[in-house]
Amino acid sequence: MAYWGFGLFVDHFLGQPFPGELAQAKYNSQVLERGPDRVVIEFQTTNKDNVVVFRKMTFTTDSPVIRVNFGMINQGAQSIVWGLWSQSPMYVSGVKENNRYFRPDCRGVNASGWNEKTKCMDGDDYVRHPYAGWTAALNTQTGEGLVWLVDYNWLKWLYNCNTAWTIEWFYYYTNLPKGGKWETEYDMLLVKGFPCFCHASTNLVAGMTMAPAKPGDASSDLAITHFLGRSMAGDLRDAKLTATLRGVDSKEAHLLPCWRRAN
Repeated sequence: MAYWGFGLFVDHFLGQPFPGELAQAKYNSQVLERGPDRVVIEFQTTNKDNVVVFRKMTFTTDSPVIRVNFGMINQGAQSIVWGLWSQSPMYVSGVKENNRYFRPDCRGVNASGWNEKTKCMDGDDYVRHPYAGWTAALNTQTGEGLVWLVDYNWLKWLYNCNTAWTIEWFYYYTNLPKGGKWETEYDMLLVKGFPCFCHASTNLVAGMTMAPAKPGDASSDLAITHFLGRSMAGDLRDAKLTATLRGVDSKEAHLLPCWRRAN
């Protein structure tokens, strides 16, 4: 569900203060392809400096993926330096307090969400050292989520404005000479059945939980549960996992039994 009126896939020029000119610009739209299994729609606007901004979105039947091609064309008289700031003010499944947000930080997966005791959001807004190109939102009650796959080669920061329930990221600035063009691609995946997220790529989406094998007994064996699902590579029919456990204060590694389960 989109929040405070702007909706998903909001474009901004990096360097402009919010909301910026693109969030309030009028986009023209046209259907580039309309078939029984695939629809492609392009949105386009031109700013005051004569920079054409376009967003082409592809929707496919029976696919959980929405593909977005975003680009800028400099039709002005001089070079410009702009970057993409993408924003989606949203939470999943209608109850924002049930949502948690996940991002890959160099120190591990960064998670933020509602704290019922303090009645506010816990967690960092910025991830300034992402180790992969993804970000996600999850309704922990319904198991419904959205995962965004972004171009890690251009990715600068991942960002959630936790007080406003947003998913955002910033790409590096790019220099566009007169007549120059810059284009990138990102994807939004609809997923269900995950308790959390620890990995996302074009191949698969993964989550993992660890808890005592006997609930309430901290001295019992540790139960590690992996959750795997398809991403953009098609159905995940069979998977083999190998896990190694290592203590935080020890280099000793313990190889855990591998298992195989067909979906």
